Amino acid sequence: MCWIAMATSTSNRRNEMTTTTRMIGLAVIAVCAGGLSAGEMKLANPKRVFPTTQPAYKSPTQHHAFAMRLSPGGKLLLYSRPAAGSEQADERSARYELVLRELEGGKEAVLPIESVDLGWRTVALRFNFFDPAGNRLALPTIKVETRQIDGRMSSTKSSVKWLIYDIAAGKVTSNGIDGPDGPAKFTADGQGLFTSGGRQMSTRIISLKDPNAEPKTLAAPGWLQSVCPSGDVAVFFVPPGRPAGPPQPGERMQRPPIRLVLWDLKADKELALLPTHPSNSELDDRETQWTADGRYLYYTDADVEQAAADGRANPSFRRVTRVWDRQAGKPAGQITDAVPVGPWTSSSLMVLAKQTGSDSGGFLVHDAASGREYTIGDDSKHLIHAYGGKVVYAQTPDGADGEVVFVADLVPSKPSE
Repeated sequence: MCWIAMATSTSNRRNEMTTTTRMIGLAVIAVCAGGLSAGEMKLANPKRVFPTTQPAYKSPTQHHAFAMRLSPGGKLLLYSRPAAGSEQADERSARYELVLRELEGGKEAVLPIESVDLGWRTVALRFNFFDPAGNRLALPTIKVETRQIDGRMSSTKSSVKWLIYDIAAGKVTSNGIDGPDGPAKFTADGQGLFTSGGRQMSTRIISLKDPNAEPKTLAAPGWLQSVCPSGDVAVFFVPPGRPAGPPQPGERMQRPPIRLVLWDLKADKELALLPTHPSNSELDDRETQWTADGRYLYYTDADVEQAAADGRANPSFRRVTRVWDRQAGKPAGQITDAVPVGPWTSSSLMVLAKQTGSDSGGFLVHDAASGREYTIGDDSKHLIHAYGGKVVYAQTPDGADGEVVFVADLVPSKPSE
């Protein structure tokens, strides 16, 4: 965003006016080309989402990031809470209901699905199930069948159906789309739904405009990780494969490494194998994030060399975020000790949560085009989610009994501020 100081001239001479206008124009171009300067990002209009007196709310977990999710446009907040009967259960054995909360006014709607376990609660909040317009949600309904084989053994089979939920109407508009046990995502135009996963790791595109149309099965490996806003490419996570053969004498069994693949959806072919480290165990836990224009991709990785250079006692792992420029087809930088959470409104800005080991305080904005970083707030603010100019974060204000969740606008400051 460019802040432009307008100037006027009282000169009556046409050539002076022309010269002045040209100089202003050049200055504007220079400001825009240079991007934001340090200190030009700030939080504005912070408001409490959950008062400390609300007993239904519990503090975010999962190191805060992705414990809740903003809708596109930032009007709604999706979060989870223990369902009736699970309030006293521990986190892993509890069942959770998913709740949509209007940030203006606080009106809530419990989503019309069976309560989910910890794993599906995590998936629903870490991965985006909103359509691009923020008007609908893809909701999972999970059926588990257990068959007793004998007195000691049993087998479990699960199936998933995806419901399309109209947020404004507050009702389900589709009776169920069969899918494997992986995430489902809307296409970039909102007219289709990707279902991905299963034993064969296949991905289908199902038409929501024409339910009778034959689904398209992609040749992409693995399961869908994220969809580019432009709609022509997507990211696929490919888990470790089986070893190609027995190890050589004296060597350990080596499994093929995980892969992160950029896929051309129109041509149905691989565009790029993205650089990842074999020690990375987070590619299936955290959603990769695209800038608003769909040019830059941010994803969490491990960097052994960076950890060793920092003199860490255990240099085997350090969290970094890598940036990929899909237009140039090459890496565009990396940010140490941070995870990408969501895009800002500008084309090349991404909001990231700082995470150094168990310490997850503070967050920053990164400009992929210039490589600049802008620290936001301080370490007492724990970023939960960010989308389209809004951020949700947790903080313990003075005198408060525990953490309070806030929503705020993330805006540029004027140079004079």
